[in-house]
Amino acid sequence: MNSELSIKITHDKFRFHVATVETENNNIVIGGNNYRLVLVLYYSDQVDVEKVNSSITNLALEVCENLHHRTIIPSENPLLSVSKTEAQVNVDKIGGHDHLSFPLSCTAIIKLENTHIEDLCSYIGKTLIEKIKEKASLEQSINRIKVNVIQNIGPKEARMKFSIN
Repeated sequence: MNSELSIKITHDKFRFHVATVETENNNIVIGGNNYRLVLVLYYSDQVDVEKVNSSITNLALEVCENLHHRTIIPSENPLLSVSKTEAQVNVDKIGGHDHLSFPLSCTAIIKLENTHIEDLCSYIGKTLIEKIKEKASLEQSINRIKVNVIQNIGPKEARMKFSIN
């Protein structure tokens, strides 16, 4: 009989320090925080646990590194207009006078409506699922994944479960 195993994965580099562009009360707000990531993998007992954990760790490190020390800009926010030039990212409040500009190399433009902790957790989970599905051996090994994003100051935490299939 097959049973499901769960293993918590942490790493000292499962962290990212970011500035965030958010909207709050119809205004653009610059925020930011330090976050860390904890994953729980659920899979059948018929897999090579060490190999799967190593692969997932590498994918999670890549996701964290792509966010680390960046200004996160939500491209799907209905109150913001986001545009890029060769060197800059411009953020304008639709119907307002607020304008922000950031060096392109210091930003991560991601498909979110906002950059609250729950939004970041959802983004990380969906990004990991996409990366897992790109590797057939991983997709067949893992049933689901729980993503915890923890804010270092507060602390606040967002938890979401994602099914692989």
